[in-house]
Amino acid sequence: MKNFSEWTVKTDILKEEEMIKVEAKGEKREGSLPMLYIPGWGETSRSTQPLLEVLAQDNDVISFDQPREMRVDKNIAKEKFKGTFSALQLQKALAAIDTIEQAGYTQVDAIGSSEGGMILTIAAYLAPEKFRNITLVSPAGMIGKDSFWKLIKRFVKDNGSQNKNRPLEQQEQFAISTKDFVKFVKENLTQSLREIKEMSKADIVGMLASLHKIGINIVIVSHVDDKVFNSDLVQREISKGLVERNDKGKNNLLFDGLYTVMSKEKGENGKMQRYEGGHSDIKYDKNFQKQLLGIVRTLSDKSIKKKTTKGK
Repeated sequence: MKNFSEWTVKTDILKEEEMIKVEAKGEKREGSLPMLYIPGWGETSRSTQPLLEVLAQDNDVISFDQPREMRVDKNIAKEKFKGTFSALQLQKALAAIDTIEQAGYTQVDAIGSSEGGMILTIAAYLAPEKFRNITLVSPAGMIGKDSFWKLIKRFVKDNGSQNKNRPLEQQEQFAISTKDFVKFVKENLTQSLREIKEMSKADIVGMLASLHKIGINIVIVSHVDDKVFNSDLVQREISKGLVERNDKGKNNLLFDGLYTVMSKEKGENGKMQRYEGGHSDIKYDKNFQKQLLGIVRTLSDKSIKKKTTKGK
């Protein structure tokens, strides 16, 4: 891949009404930065709103609705980026960067879920100065060789399992998300299928290693019951591409943390108990959302400590 400095990034992709902003809930946490959430495949501002509200405890949160028509010239992807990214991937990454710029921020901490994890990695690769920390939740491009049909099958299986096992208090939000997802796909079936195809071919491990080496902190979060991007396969790819031996024969990690989470609900006895969740639980499970906020806070504290140590 090229060096970061060889690419000049042009944004102005996103329409004003497609950007989402949730104001911080009270006093901003010391050391926090505004947070960017990049939605996963089929997610909309309505389906992610509860998650954004939880994440906004420490600072402002921004997100966006993915454009459902092409706004990037395909020739730009072919000629300028030499096929490194498709026009669709490029458009989504530029939309993420554009969201930061339209909100008036110079740098953010960012979260990308599913396809959004892949897009976040590309966006950070294009404009690394805009990202301090990135958190990837069950990201596409982290399980090695995949296939289009197998990925579709796993999405269907995971969604069906979640519908069967979802706690009652989450059913309303699940129904909203499902309705929005169906509309999302119907609006442009061809693009939706292309998105699945590109996720099945994606490999972001090399980009993550490069980003970590220039100082961006990286955390990867996997759901133990994820049927779309299996957590064991994610860990396998991490060990192959994000762990290297240094001169002293010790392992050098090219990321800052790997978290495996599970879904929990309050049982009849009042105690938290596990239930079978899945790939999209980040949108529904309050416990998962609070865990994610805690992970982001830990990474933020690490950045502050690193900055303080460097300044001495």
